[in-house]
Amino acid sequence: IMNKSKKSPPDIHLVKLGEENCEDCDGILECICANLSDEITTEIKPLSSQLGPFLDGDYLVRRGDRFKSYFLVKSGVVRSETVSYNGRNKVKWFYFPGDLIGMEAISEGFWPADLIITRTTLLCEISVADLERAAHTFPEIQSRLFKCFGQRILNHEHSLASDYSEASITRVIEYLLQLYDRLKNTEYVSGPWLQLPMTKTILASYLGMSAETLSRILAKLEKEELIVNNPQSIKLNDRDKIRRSMESN
Repeated sequence: IMNKSKKSPPDIHLVKLGEENCEDCDGILECICANLSDEITTEIKPLSSQLGPFLDGDYLVRRGDRFKSYFLVKSGVVRSETVSYNGRNKVKWFYFPGDLIGMEAISEGFWPADLIITRTTLLCEISVADLERAAHTFPEIQSRLFKCFGQRILNHEHSLASDYSEASITRVIEYLLQLYDRLKNTEYVSGPWLQLPMTKTILASYLGMSAETLSRILAKLEKEELIVNNPQSIKLNDRDKIRRSMESN
């Protein structure tokens, strides 16, 4: 997977099967393999290898690498990153616990972007051929894959529409609310507090703005008492009030 001429390989190891149980996975509620029958689980589990830990900044794959495996995020965060027309790095997507990584590489057979570890991460890996066979054998897996593909398309379309049509402050508010809802069953959410799983510089890149612009927007929201803005966390004081505030921006 790694292109060693560009970067030294990360410090990774295979976790022994059985050392980590699916029930202990941070992403179990979102995983395509969650709550399957014992018969399917018995067939699927031996097909996957557990990888990690990957450390912040490690490259999982490089743009142009051949697409050989899907990855499921057990814990941590992975980001998809490309280089824009002006030579700047651009964050395209985040993958959180339970997310399936690989759909974007299906059509061409090569990874279209770098996959970079954003928080210390554990993954499950399953080969493309094995997952295709499992989906063919078990309609439940195929159905979940279709739903996963459809949701990803919907999310990408919404993200593109937001980038081009909404004001910067609206994009920030909307994404913070979406992120809170997405991560509410993980370690990143505690009460009204959202622990950011990425730096604010990386978040700004994803939202299509400079770090300075994001900082000004967060300061404005804090002045309006909608949030409490800490270096690595944000408190959403009243989510309903925050949603209503988007109508005036």
